[in-house]
Amino acid sequence: GLVLCHVAPHDPMWIETRNVKGRRSGQDVDVPVATALWLADLGIRPWVPVSGEEGELVPMPANNVTLDKLLDPIWLQNNDAAIRLLSEWFGFDQLHLRLLGVAPDEKKREQVRDGLSKLLEFGGDDPEAYTMLAEEMAQRKKQGNDIDQMQRMGIGVQQAIKSAMEEYKLELELVDRGFDYKVTVSKDDVLDDMSARLEIGEYLLEIKATTTGQARLTPLQAETASSESDSYLLCVVDLRSFQYVDLPEQWSAAMVEPLAKIVPDIGSRIRPTYSLVEAARKKSIAVRNETALRYEVPSEIWEQGLSIREWVSNIPNGFAETQREQRPRGLVVG
Repeated sequence: GLVLCHVAPHDPMWIETRNVKGRRSGQDVDVPVATALWLADLGIRPWVPVSGEEGELVPMPANNVTLDKLLDPIWLQNNDAAIRLLSEWFGFDQLHLRLLGVAPDEKKREQVRDGLSKLLEFGGDDPEAYTMLAEEMAQRKKQGNDIDQMQRMGIGVQQAIKSAMEEYKLELELVDRGFDYKVTVSKDDVLDDMSARLEIGEYLLEIKATTTGQARLTPLQAETASSESDSYLLCVVDLRSFQYVDLPEQWSAAMVEPLAKIVPDIGSRIRPTYSLVEAARKKSIAVRNETALRYEVPSEIWEQGLSIREWVSNIPNGFAETQREQRPRGLVVG
């Protein structure tokens, strides 16, 4: 357990080999040897306790037979290094180890075996078929991991924006249907001109983080923005300066506020596009699967938005008046 769970995953020396000079039949030969000395100790010394004929424990060399009953399937879960060590150096069948790793429970393991037998039925003896299937599954897993990472990032950015806006004495309530947060002015009597701010009412805030420059709204978000255009806000957090692998795990208000732009008039901008889609949905030859559409807000629109501080300072004047400059209009449905 110590070797499989800790040594093998963290010491790459057992994977590396080097050539040393040896002698055979009076001639020099190159002999490949593993760099890790502990690997030789495990492979040569008799250290595995095996019951003898009279029940006594006898130390035996390590191999797939002597080690099999000692294996705890938990050691093999998500542990490629352990599986590689056992299969390459101790004679274990890699498929057997994979089954132990993914399904420690015997009943579940039988179900996995049944599934593999069906694959064998269709794939036959064509090794390329299984290679292609493995590559496809690996790609799907990677895409799933990427999606999970982006979702975690989105939640982290969303919470950081909430913290940033709360520093301006705004109250944010998570709704997450058609928009992320309902925003109201704090009841704490600490802001200047509080009475004017209280008259403005509530806002509906949708937060989008983008690494490409595009911010996409779902049909429900577009519908809400169109119908609640006087109060709907789109906040886009620009992450284009980050490399994908460098995206931080934790986001703070101080990190995201300089990257955030608020588009107060997104409702009036999106309404023409949304109306066209709604009209097309009701035609005799109608749009179908419209819930899969996304309303794409290009960077040239949201880049001209307001910082959080600018938007807060303009609350008493109404946010519609802050976006009167000439700007490119129009959204893309994709």
